Amino acid sequence: MITPPSLSPFVKKLYKDKRVERLSKPALETLAIIAYKQPVTRLEIESIRSVKNVDGMIKNLQDKEFIRVTGEKKAPGRPKVYGTTQQFLEYFGLKSLDDLPKIEDFTKLAEQKADQEELALSAPVEKTAESAAPTEAAEVPVEPLEAENSSQLSEENPTENKAESLDET
Repeated sequence: MITPPSLSPFVKKLYKDKRVERLSKPALETLAIIAYKQPVTRLEIESIRSVKNVDGMIKNLQDKEFIRVTGEKKAPGRPKVYGTTQQFLEYFGLKSLDDLPKIEDFTKLAEQKADQEELALSAPVEKTAESAAPTEAAEVPVEPLEAENSSQLSEENPTENKAESLDET
């Protein structure tokens, strides 16, 4: 059974994907850069992320219709500039780009987290009953091994001597 191309949009609506595709961390980083800095070029994304190539990530985000080419920068080579789409806003439940969290909020969260980690490291560790009691190793008397024939022991290779004395027993 073949669907005519003219009816494919209607059939696609009937068979929508039920699974939710998740974005990888690099994809989210790239998407965040584009969302906050748009319009942005590929080179600017690479320099912010400190990576050499984001072409695959941009292609992936374009395939998912989260970003699109919004124009060309008036610079040598006329690089493409990217921006987000309506699909991006719908996916993240935003009405407009103004609904994105402010960058200052992230700075405050990072400072709070650093303060909490600093407090956790500087706080004295409370001793529990187990850690407060010193653990004493029980002393077990050790008897020296006696060689049956001490004249066979050579001082040059003691491991060889142990093997010889075990073979004799």
